[in-house]
Amino acid sequence: MRRIHDSWHVSRLAYALSRDNAFPSAFWKLSPGGVPQAAALLVGGFAIVGVGVSFTADIDIQRQLAIPNVLGIATYVIGMPAGFSLLRGVRRVSPA
Repeated sequence: MRRIHDSWHVSRLAYALSRDNAFPSAFWKLSPGGVPQAAALLVGGFAIVGVGVSFTADIDIQRQLAIPNVLGIATYVIGMPAGFSLLRGVRRVSPA
């Protein structure tokens, strides 16, 4: 269930990026139920390709588990300086 939940977040990210013109506009469309179907299909396609590569290259389960963890940590390590640089000079409001 956790992987499905993560995929939902990634499809929402693709939707938001396309809404902000940073991704192709085809991913901006929502279904009548409010689901970004094109973005969800893109994420599902990447997942299927990843599973196919894992089986074809005979990658063991330990390595399959390590790859997304390393990529997640790398995203935060690279993203934190970017976030700090974006926040530089922003006036902070303390709660009253």
